[in-house]
Amino acid sequence: MNARNLHQRHTGNHDVTFEDCVLPFSDKTARHAVANKIIACSYVRTYRHSGTYPNMEVLDEVTPLVEPRPEAVMHLRLGDIAKGDCWKNDCISSKLRSGNKLQYQFTEKDYDTIRDELKDLGTITIVANPSHLSNPSTIAWSEKYINHVMAYLRRLGVCPVYRGIRDADDDFAFATSAKVFVQGGGGYSRFMANLVMKRGGRVLTPGSKHRSVRR
Repeated sequence: MNARNLHQRHTGNHDVTFEDCVLPFSDKTARHAVANKIIACSYVRTYRHSGTYPNMEVLDEVTPLVEPRPEAVMHLRLGDIAKGDCWKNDCISSKLRSGNKLQYQFTEKDYDTIRDELKDLGTITIVANPSHLSNPSTIAWSEKYINHVMAYLRRLGVCPVYRGIRDADDDFAFATSAKVFVQGGGGYSRFMANLVMKRGGRVLTPGSKHRSVRR
């Protein structure tokens, strides 16, 4: 995920373009006022001067740390990419040039690889937006997927709490402040995981050979 992709994930609910983020704020339009407060815009503008990607130092600086820090947060990638029963079936959206698969939603078998770690969490807050760039079909699949995940967690004795649809910056700051973060699919969640680790948190990645990571 590059700077433009991060911008698109964060500003989807705002009438703000990528150019609004990177151009000097020479006027006082509403779009510029909004852009000046968005985490992704702050990251993009600072990144253009840093020459390093991805720059977790910059992302850490522009992302507020929520206090008290959430004990456990799970991110689920929903919305436009939900096009089938990806809880039971291995849905591969595409393959990268490296040959690795790009998976936006993990299956039940993927979560089974971290089930012992999940059992210890007690309560976990779910961050997800089923309406992101959605249509009626993808919203329906998104709702089915999150219901599967919540039922799965309850069977493990974990209490799942869905945070509801929030502003993207609010979700990002909340998730990256977690003491334990259960990573979702896609590059956006990987950004979250990297920042959680930088802040001393623990990351659980479903289906990964390195299931639990702490930096």
